[in-house]
Formats: sequence, structure tokens, C-alpha cells
Amino acid sequence: MASGPLNGVKVLEFTQIIAGPMSCQLLADLGADVIKVEPPGGEPWRLNAQFIPLESKTYAGLNRGKKSLAVDVGSPKVQEAIHRLVKEMDVIVINYRPDVAKRLRIDYDTLAGIKPDLVYMDNTAFGREGPWANRPGYDIVVQAASGLMSSVGKVDKDGTPLVPPAFADTTTAYSMALGVCAALFYKAMTGKGQRVETSLLVNALTTHMSAFMSLPAADGDTREMFLKALEDARASGMPYADFLELRNEMMRRQAGGNVYYRAFLTSNGAIAIGALSKGLRDKVRAALNIEHNRDEPDYNPLDPAQIEADKQLRA
Repeated sequence: MASGPLNGVKVLEFTQIIAGPMSCQLLADLGADVIKVEPPGGEPWRLNAQFIPLESKTYAGLNRGKKSLAVDVGSPKVQEAIHRLVKEMDVIVINYRPDVAKRLRIDYDTLAGIKPDLVYMDNTAFGREGPWANRPGYDIVVQAASGLMSSVGKVDKDGTPLVPPAFADTTTAYSMALGVCAALFYKAMTGKGQRVETSLLVNALTTHMSAFMSLPAADGDTREMFLKALEDARASGMPYADFLELRNEMMRRQAGGNVYYRAFLTSNGAIAIGALSKGLRDKVRAALNIEHNRDEPDYNPLDPAQIEADKQLRA
């Protein structure tokens, strides 16, 4: 018997790969009874580096605590069976494109017509509105489109962009689980179900935090400087790796006195320091026996003389 705050909540999952499966695994960890619907041959992650037939470490790491139902959702008879099963469910979690869900008769309007108080968690790559709404997209595509891939900024020896970990997928998984919990709370208060939506793109953009925002009062000329550098690089055909180095150098100049939140090489390995308050920065200065005016009222990280002093201190 499952235990946890979602004990007794029944979830029917129509998801594959990472974001959807991880979100439903989180719900199962919280006590929900999750049934994962898969094609008869299993979802793609089952087939990735199998250690026994139809089982892989990747799949196991994203589908803990679930039951599996292997059926062909494209079959009308299976769709009828799913509609009967939906009557017993509290939550549907799905990550198909809008046209696919409708064609398979598992879209929100169809299932809410069967069970009006249903919580329907709907994840897409690019959202339900706009010119990209019906496009498919995996984490790598959304990381590229959102700029998340270049914010990590890694390339191989020939300058080809390297793919970071699945940040868009994993952040979306937590967003989906949060959306389900919020909708279940609303249902408990009102008795009403609803569709909750998120997307890989919106979570990838959220990961940028303030770097993605435009706030003129705070940005000054900085944002325009970066955008102008990007436009000039595109116009000149600058290689991607070279632009990353240019961008990184601009960010290093902007970072000014960032002695206190960075990694350093030492004689016996690397060390990471995280000190984001004056009190902690005082401790860093004391531990390293250094003086630095970072917390003085006249500190200006954009002053050329200060930039040079900070550079020497970092070295």
C-alpha cells in the first residue's frame, strides 16, 4: 500500500522520455497510484542500453513506483477501454502534441466529457498558442531554441555545441508535478477539475531567471550591448565557438569582483566558493587573508581601474 500525501490519488499517464515520466514518478513518490500507458513494444527509454530485455537503467530511473499498461492507443477498442478506465481516475498526465491527443481521443475535452472533475496535466514542447504550438520537440531542441544550450556554453574540439544535461525536461517535470498538486488542491476546495498546462519552452526560459528578463531600469545599456554583439556576430558569420568566447569575456567584465561565487584551481584540485552576502564575503576575506573593497559604498565593478584590480585579485 502506497503512503504519502497523495495516497489514494489515481493517475493515468500518457508520457514518454523524461519530463512526463519524471513528473509522474514524483507523484508516485508522494503516494499516488500511477498507471503508465505504453505502446506494446514499450516506450523508447526501455530500449536504451537494455540490461535485460525491455529494461534499461534510464527507464528504471524515471518510472519508479508505477504500474504499466501496454496497449495500442490508436486502436478504437483500446480507446473505449481507456475511456472506461478514465471514470476511475483522478488525474491524467499527457505530453502529446495537441493534434495527436485529439486523434487518439485522449484530449481534455473528450476525457472531461467522461469525467468532468478530472485533473488533466498537459505538457507540450512549445505551448498551446503561437506558430510553434503544434511542433514536436525534445529537450535538445528546446534548449537550442531557448538559448539554454548556449548559456551553458560548451563546445567540443571542432566547435560543435555540446548538449548539457536535460535541464528543460527535468525542470518541466517538477513544474508538471506542482501543477497536478495545485489542481488537486483546487478540486478538493471546489469539487471542480481543470486542465493545467506547461511546456518545455517556458521552463527552459524560466531557468534563465533575470538574464531573460528585460527591465530597462536595471539593465542600463548592458542588454543592448549583448544584443548588438549577437547581431554583429551573426552578420559577420562568426563561428559559434568564437561568439561564445566573446560572450563569456563580456560576462567576465560584467562580473567585476566575482571572487566570491566561482571555482578556482588549486595545487591539489579545484575548489568552489559560494558567498553571496557581506557576512560570508567577510569570512572569505578573513580565511584568505586578503583585502578587497567589494562591500564598500564606492565600489564600482564597471570602473576600468576596479576591473583590473578585481582581475589581479582573482589571479
